[in-house]
Amino acid sequence: MIDFSDIYDNVPSWDRFLTVDEQNNASRKLAEDYSGHVELMDIGKSTLGESILCLKIGSGKFNSFLHGFPNCEEPYGGNHLTYLSESLAKHDEIREALDYTWYIVKCSDPDGARRNEDFQKGPMTTLNFAENYYRTPHSITPDGCFPFRYGPLDLNKPTAETRALMSIFDSIKISFISALHMMKWGGISFMVPHECPELYAPLQNAAKRFNVFLRKRPGTMLAPGIMHAQYLQPARNYVRHYAAGNHNLEPINGCDSYEYAQIWNPDSFIIIPECCLWYEPRMLDDRESDTTLGEAFEYGNGKMNEANNFLLDTWKE
Repeated sequence: MIDFSDIYDNVPSWDRFLTVDEQNNASRKLAEDYSGHVELMDIGKSTLGESILCLKIGSGKFNSFLHGFPNCEEPYGGNHLTYLSESLAKHDEIREALDYTWYIVKCSDPDGARRNEDFQKGPMTTLNFAENYYRTPHSITPDGCFPFRYGPLDLNKPTAETRALMSIFDSIKISFISALHMMKWGGISFMVPHECPELYAPLQNAAKRFNVFLRKRPGTMLAPGIMHAQYLQPARNYVRHYAAGNHNLEPINGCDSYEYAQIWNPDSFIIIPECCLWYEPRMLDDRESDTTLGEAFEYGNGKMNEANNFLLDTWKE
């Protein structure tokens, strides 16, 4: 069994998120320091012309693709992939035992990520986040615009960033994918494409090791903290009928990296960790209450409107 304890025990205790420039500079230094088994590739340009960098680490039999900022206001992947890439470069025995070649894109949406840097640099408060928040619309989110043709759906509008990521998938057979997502409140969940009971305990124990509780969320839960991820292929007819006549809705312009990878390797697998930034103890309380679901939604909608109006007034000032 591979011993990851040295990597686990030395995860930095960050007090802020790394900027795009800091991530890129760390990648350049890593490629210089470990040139024997680390290569830095410029895989393409963003919509605004910024280089999208990819670290290639090792020379294993299998290929893994990891990327941060799948949504541009979700920055924790940049920090963790910076640490992981350094760890893979330094630990020869672990890298060789895993037998993977690692393709690591710390930031797949640099244009959007830069718009969030006033939040990423702190302070880590909800107000600072709200005042400096930007989310790339789903219709042009890089990890949502991979070409998809299946049944009634024929989607082919990749963004510049998506085309950069496609250059990896089109040239090698990817076996494992992970998009490092981040939510705002309530622990961590791991999304997987199908039942995989042999992975539940290791994932749950990893969260426990770092004192992160397993998040409860709506959807198909396979085990505590383990959620079944939903994709376009089984929902293709629903998507077609849902979109019919609703041109005012934000369009679905493609699939994500996992479904695109399956074109080349039907046996590919993905884990999507979604770790939250803030903690609220009441989220663990699942006892029955006198409040109906409709009342809870109505309350939440009212609070959301209050927050939106407050922010509108703040921005106007």
